[in-house]
Amino acid sequence: MSGWSCCRGSTTSTSPKASTFDEVVGDPQNLHRKMVVEAGTLDGETVRQVGIGPNLSDTPGSVRSLGATVGQHTGEALAGLGYSREQIMSLR
Repeated sequence: MSGWSCCRGSTTSTSPKASTFDEVVGDPQNLHRKMVVEAGTLDGETVRQVGIGPNLSDTPGSVRSLGATVGQHTGEALAGLGYSREQIMSLR
């Protein structure tokens, strides 16, 4: 059994298979709808991320910047919670 099928027991309901990121970015429908976009580069590598869901012809959306990297804002968040610079540095 794969995915959630092991947990459903004998029910007759269906559930779609969860796709991997590689399957999502290579899916013809997602490519046609521009649901995966090249958002920029990070450390010399092209970054692909999810595009704008609703594709509206009169008011199209666009990805204007990369998302945050893991931990990019952690120091700021901890400082906002009252952690001292020394405490934050000790967590790195």
